[in-house]
Amino acid sequence: MADGSASNPYGVVVVGMGIAGRVRIRDLTASTHCEGCHWTVKGFVSRRDIEVEGSVKLELDEALNRKDVHVIIICTENEQHEDQVRKSLQHGKHVLIEFPVALNSRAAKEFYQLASQKGLILHQENIALLNNFKDKLTGAGKWKCGTISLTGKLNGWIGDMKRSGRPFIANISLIETVYHLVGEVKVIGGKFTTLENGYNATAELETTDGKKVIVSLTRLTEAKRQKRVYFEIEDGSTVEYVPEAPKSQSTQGDGKKPVGLFMRDFLLFINEVKSGNNNESDIKRTLRSMEIAEDIHSMIL
Repeated sequence: MADGSASNPYGVVVVGMGIAGRVRIRDLTASTHCEGCHWTVKGFVSRRDIEVEGSVKLELDEALNRKDVHVIIICTENEQHEDQVRKSLQHGKHVLIEFPVALNSRAAKEFYQLASQKGLILHQENIALLNNFKDKLTGAGKWKCGTISLTGKLNGWIGDMKRSGRPFIANISLIETVYHLVGEVKVIGGKFTTLENGYNATAELETTDGKKVIVSLTRLTEAKRQKRVYFEIEDGSTVEYVPEAPKSQSTQGDGKKPVGLFMRDFLLFINEVKSGNNNESDIKRTLRSMEIAEDIHSMIL
């Protein structure tokens, strides 16, 4: 097993060459180390007949059976996640996966347990949390209520719940944002509305001290992606966060140049690999958020 040193770097393979996969490949080939931790891209896996500059195409089974491949990054459609995570862990590979880690909490728990048993790292991406909004909210004083909303396109496999998962599983980042900001919540209401050109799913959540957070997800055939996090404060002020679309920045990974969100996520993951320790608080947040999402779905679908 590689130790992440310059002489024995981690071998990385990216599975899935959509937008996220291409961003991962670009950043990982532009940067090969950070703070003494080194990696090298061994190739990519794609069902399409494509070429990627600076990398070679592999079959998934080939990547999983190679001893010089230690890390699998999964950027495929949601319906493929469970099979690919399970196979990767069974073959002794550390896994970084775009959310959701699975289409239900049962499978997600199985995978985290398998990773622990094998001494492997399983890291679910959530770049939505890589910002300072929690500190801003805490510094604003006591809040009264909050709203988290996302509008995006409904096209391709995203429009098929059998392939993408039910709304708040496919968009589990919304629930994880709630949990990250306010802690434990329970589901007290919700609604699913079919629209002429898509749908809206709404969940009404309540904190342990009775404060309300509304989560609204709208998917339309034609829509500009926009996420908004908005909290009302007891003194009458408001705190708002409207993130820009995720961007990748080529970087040397040495702290001297800006690091894009996807690379920041990878560095969190690779440091877990280096330390040999899964981030237990992240796992708790992910699993509990999936349970909350399932509670929402049992009420609205």
